[in-house]
Amino acid sequence: MMRVTDGSSMQLITGNQPVFGGAILRSGWRPDKVRQRHLQRAEQLVAEGFMFRAGEPEDHDVVERMVIDNITGASDDWNMLDENSLTCVATSPDGAVIGCFVGVGVEYDDLQVMLIRHLVVDHAWRGRRVGVVILGILYQLLADDRPSIYYGNCAEESARFFQRCGFTVLRPGAAMQAPPARFAVIAGSDQHPCWFVRDW
Repeated sequence: MMRVTDGSSMQLITGNQPVFGGAILRSGWRPDKVRQRHLQRAEQLVAEGFMFRAGEPEDHDVVERMVIDNITGASDDWNMLDENSLTCVATSPDGAVIGCFVGVGVEYDDLQVMLIRHLVVDHAWRGRRVGVVILGILYQLLADDRPSIYYGNCAEESARFFQRCGFTVLRPGAAMQAPPARFAVIAGSDQHPCWFVRDW
């Protein structure tokens, strides 16, 4: 048994076992459909003056504050001090950080995975698909060091959002066995009981 970020329990497994069985709540959209949606929205937002970029050290305080203020269950002393952390931020036309992604790279033998810890968009900017673009730009930011699998956990009401971003979302409380059947996540959280996963 291994312990990883956010207290999720992971167990290495072997063999070619079925990946999800009947545990699927929503199947992820096809990659071409996800890509088209991302590009269309990214072009619109960039034309309006929004920017999407890798996070910098000077962004850490605002990113941490956004997570604490917007994520159910995040403690007041939550921080992202992890040498493997990756951040991506979205800024409004006036330069303010309005959204962020926080992920952690994890390696299991020769399998590289990305644990999506948090995806946050400021309340005032929700509904404009800023989060969609943040997730889409992530793949570009990782360049040649891309993980094979991206996963995280969410509230059931967020399942549709992640489905449209190409993630398969599991039923609340279901264990996640990620492709290619190398590890399984066997514990989630009360606030975010649904696992979502995508191979890229």
